Amino acid sequence: DLYLHTNVPNDRSLDDFPEFEPSCIKYTPGWAAGFDVFWNQTHRMNLTWNSNRISSYLALEELILIQKLEMAIDTIAPIFVNPETNFDIKKILALASNVSVQQRRTGFMLHGTRTWESLRIRFFCPLYYLERNFFLSNEERDEIAAEFGFEGQEEDTKFQNRYLVSDKFGFGDTRIELDNAIYNGKVTSIRAGFLATIPTAFALASGIKGSFFKKTACLPQANIFESLFCIALSNQPEEVKTAEAIALLRTFGLGALDKLSANLLDAPLGNGGHLGIGALLRFETDLNKLLLNLRGHEFDWRNRISLEYQFPANEKRFFVKKNNQASFNAHDFSNINDADKNLAFLEEELIKRLYPVAFDVLIQPGIIFRLDSRICYQKKQWGVMFGSDLWAQSRGHFKSVDAFGRLGNQIDICKAEASGAYQIKLFGGLNY
Repeated sequence: DLYLHTNVPNDRSLDDFPEFEPSCIKYTPGWAAGFDVFWNQTHRMNLTWNSNRISSYLALEELILIQKLEMAIDTIAPIFVNPETNFDIKKILALASNVSVQQRRTGFMLHGTRTWESLRIRFFCPLYYLERNFFLSNEERDEIAAEFGFEGQEEDTKFQNRYLVSDKFGFGDTRIELDNAIYNGKVTSIRAGFLATIPTAFALASGIKGSFFKKTACLPQANIFESLFCIALSNQPEEVKTAEAIALLRTFGLGALDKLSANLLDAPLGNGGHLGIGALLRFETDLNKLLLNLRGHEFDWRNRISLEYQFPANEKRFFVKKNNQASFNAHDFSNINDADKNLAFLEEELIKRLYPVAFDVLIQPGIIFRLDSRICYQKKQWGVMFGSDLWAQSRGHFKSVDAFGRLGNQIDICKAEASGAYQIKLFGGLNY
């Protein structure tokens, strides 16, 4: 197996970030509206529960896989006289093992609030630019590009933008929060209410700097070995045969890279079309009355607790075929009379290893829990704020997979299911 997993990386919605929670504002009855400018980067996204390296996702460090690939290359390489056809596959995989996925989000969080005496409704929605890319150091990237035959800064940049970067610009999901005061004491007040996440996300533009990768079930034609042998046995000059062979292998390899990029880089702007509903509680303690009792000072401890359920919705997910040893045992690879049949079988199996297929899946996401706690100190002209934020989502599951015919029993569903996720943030702020 090449793919150890085919799940998408767990990601946290911008609507759940503590930066967009009202900080130390005292709302008065009426309307308030505005926007926040934000920039957010995840330097290395977790691809599996405990790793952000692509070697936890693809079997790039599996010794058996490396040996098999080297054997295949050593078998084919002598057909060609030109040594340029020799790829150092061990070097390429070693360099690629440290690849990670980076994500950047920047834009505007549009928000509005309507406050009555005790009731408050708040809504917000991001308008932003989303970019994901595969990340390696400049030296590692240059070495891989050279192995694939890309030379020069301009060609290297084109290669990155075409295969290693995906981006889009548009609106995210809309969050609506409605809460009401249920207790107002001298020191502590409590508000309770509901929240809803409306799936309003849509892209205004895709592939701006990078590419837009389609998630399909299409597979290339299974004739790469036959094509290589036809090139090798043709009467063309050696340099022409070499160029054609390299072009064929490059096209085949980059097609597989397209599938990987579609899965890991091409992400939705929202929560994948899931409607969410939940409950929330807000606690506010006046520490000034409790501890200081000073005029002109606001010293508060604010807490927000929420629990959100997301309804099932269809999303695209990638799958690979299960490794079936019985299908290999059914072929006699030592029988030269079965060479054509055996070669066709191996080509088909190779493509199913390198090219995962995307199907519509009815997904039930996990429940999202969030706890935001912050201390706010505010004087007349300046203030400071510090807090922590815990976000956790339980493991989701597939309710149904819209696969073709018998293929539904052959695909590896476990590899496509994502684990649960959690994130802990510390944050602070200063205002004047």
